[in-house]
Amino acid sequence: MTFPEGAMGKQNPATAGLAAPEAPVDDRLLVKWLEERPIQSQGQLAKAKLDDFLEKASQPRHASGNACIKLCYYIEQCRSSSCAPIRKVAFARDTPLCLFNFYVEWNEKNQNRSMRQVLELSSSLIARNPDQQTSEAVKKAVLERTLSIIAHQNAQSLVKPAFKVLECFLSKNTISPKEVLVAYEARVHRVSVSDQPSTGSAHEDLWDSFILDVFDWMVLPDISPGAGKFLVTLFKAMKPTAESSDGHQADYSTLWQRWIRKGLAKDPQAFENVKNYLFPPLFKIDRPGSLAFLESLNQQRAIPNLQSQDVDAHALLQLAAMDVGKKAGLVEEPSTVQFQKSSTKKSAACIVLQEEAIGSLMGSFSDTVRSLAFSVLVSSASSIRPFSPVTLDLFQSHLGVMYSDTDAKFRNETLTNSKHMIERIRGATAFLVRELDQVSFKLSQGSEPEHKVAQQALHEDIQTLLLKHKNFVLWYLHFLFAELIPTASYQRHTTSLKAIILLLQSRILEDSPGLPPIPANSTIWPFTVEFFIPRSMRLLLDLLLDPFEDVRIGASDVLAYAPRNCFVGQISKGVSNDHESRNLRVNECAETEPINLKLNLTDRPLRLLIDFIVRGKEASRRTGRADYADGVARSYKLLYGLQISREDKVKLLEELISDLEIKVEIAAKDLGQAVLEAPIHASFAALNLVWDLVSPSIDFPGEPSRAWEKWIDFTRRMVRSGSGIWEAVSGILCNDSPEGHLLDDIDESEALDSKDILSYSFRAIHESRTTVNDITAYNS
Repeated sequence: MTFPEGAMGKQNPATAGLAAPEAPVDDRLLVKWLEERPIQSQGQLAKAKLDDFLEKASQPRHASGNACIKLCYYIEQCRSSSCAPIRKVAFARDTPLCLFNFYVEWNEKNQNRSMRQVLELSSSLIARNPDQQTSEAVKKAVLERTLSIIAHQNAQSLVKPAFKVLECFLSKNTISPKEVLVAYEARVHRVSVSDQPSTGSAHEDLWDSFILDVFDWMVLPDISPGAGKFLVTLFKAMKPTAESSDGHQADYSTLWQRWIRKGLAKDPQAFENVKNYLFPPLFKIDRPGSLAFLESLNQQRAIPNLQSQDVDAHALLQLAAMDVGKKAGLVEEPSTVQFQKSSTKKSAACIVLQEEAIGSLMGSFSDTVRSLAFSVLVSSASSIRPFSPVTLDLFQSHLGVMYSDTDAKFRNETLTNSKHMIERIRGATAFLVRELDQVSFKLSQGSEPEHKVAQQALHEDIQTLLLKHKNFVLWYLHFLFAELIPTASYQRHTTSLKAIILLLQSRILEDSPGLPPIPANSTIWPFTVEFFIPRSMRLLLDLLLDPFEDVRIGASDVLAYAPRNCFVGQISKGVSNDHESRNLRVNECAETEPINLKLNLTDRPLRLLIDFIVRGKEASRRTGRADYADGVARSYKLLYGLQISREDKVKLLEELISDLEIKVEIAAKDLGQAVLEAPIHASFAALNLVWDLVSPSIDFPGEPSRAWEKWIDFTRRMVRSGSGIWEAVSGILCNDSPEGHLLDDIDESEALDSKDILSYSFRAIHESRTTVNDITAYNS
């Protein structure tokens, strides 16, 4: 950390000795004590204490404590002191520079509220300094260092605090945009700071060069928020200057529009950060200029022509500006019914969105363009504004392609926009129902004939628009169902499952377990849908055995919202999948009955899930596939969560642990038989998932002491099973070269080879270790 010469140097022993013996312990009384000292020693004592506070503050966070607050308090007290020598220390050139350097060096290492206080105090000391020459000298030093940091002449960790310094000083009017430009010209052309910047085109070139230097940092995600806030503050500070020079707003708006275009042309990677950190605040502080900006973008290239052009910075800029402008109320959708025109107070100056042109871009070759186009159509300044029929038709035309895209980042953006779409449809339908009730009430009260005709027409328009939204919700449900078919791709499966969760979390179901209560004064759906029908239950259960883990997790998460009565009935004999090794066609009369195949539970409302578990266990036994075993484990987790009585929960746990013990015993006697007839992966995995839901004091019947005794018994049996399976397979896994190795008591046959045994051993140890670790962590 660098300070001005003498600011942090060693104290003069004679000076230090003056303050040490009699200085008060309470820092709040320090300045009063200094004022009582002889006037010839007040300045030296005040400077010595300032150096001491700076030294204490310049320590790591764990050692400095609240030293920053004490430092600022001391300087503020000195500044308001009645003694001139003490005030002089506060307004000395070194004091604000020490605070500035301290902030730049330590802000990222000691981020807390007091650091902002240090910066604001430094700004105040400069602005309120009675000595104009000292103030100008400090500003020169501050600008020189901050501009050198921005110009890549210092460590990158200092760039963020440098932008914060400039933003604070500009917002507090401590420095002006003109002074920033003068300092930048002095740095670039090596001229005296007292010289004035060039005029005309040279003046504009200097600003262009400076803004482009700042735009270099807009690419980095950690620095771009600070750089964007500084640019917005700079543009805002330049607004009065531009207006006073020519007497109108156009020049100011043209400046920031040109700078953004040039900055994006130089650094296209900064596009996302410009959209997030520049456009929203700029559109708020300069509405006329923002409207002119949007109009100029449309004049340079109309939106319908973007589809036939190569994707460039202008195309992305145009869509991003439309997206942000729509959220800011600068871009309006076409009115669909009459009440929107009367109830919405729109400014005369706004841009009407070209919905069909934007919608055509949802089929663009560029992922970024498609995502932006979807966002533009979905976004709105009002969460209850209905969609137009044109927009809903566009969604139906393009969502299928967007949900099946191979790029994970694009799919996540699509899901984010889908969430906004669902929320807006919920708000819009609730709003339309309220409007419909109001119009119906007015019609029932009777009115003049000419007003009655208008009210009837309005009633029909609202009914038609509400029906369009309801039909879209039904289409969306059928679309999501279709994405779950076994032959669909992984992308369609995982995106649809996540979208279904978003839809269910919007509380479109009348009753669903696992959802928190509806917050007060929140928008609710005016209608409900029946989602967990036999078709959807079949599709979701199939996906519990999908090869991809996140698909299995997604299907399990969706089924967790299914009410208990949705698991009534029996599953069909075949659990279909898309390739031969996953065809779960199980004969009801198998020649060899698997180990503990049939569940003892006979709860009819859960017959569907129990039947699925039985068939899944048989398929896992026949194939030995890990995805089948994991699917069975997740089915057991659902089954445990659906149990009502404590006795049934304990009964299910007892059955799982007993099944595990039987399989461990078989593995200890004959590992080859265990591999062929008693795969253990699903048992350990099921206990691992179910154990997270178990709460002995709630789930176990009887007195608390009896419940904990049962809990301890289950724990011991599971740990004993983990140890037993290790003893059974350790000879395989601990062999120096396990590939191709078989134990002496295992005969290699056509149905069994070393690969099967090695796979069984690794899976068993992996799951048993996870289960035992979870038990240990819970008990500890």
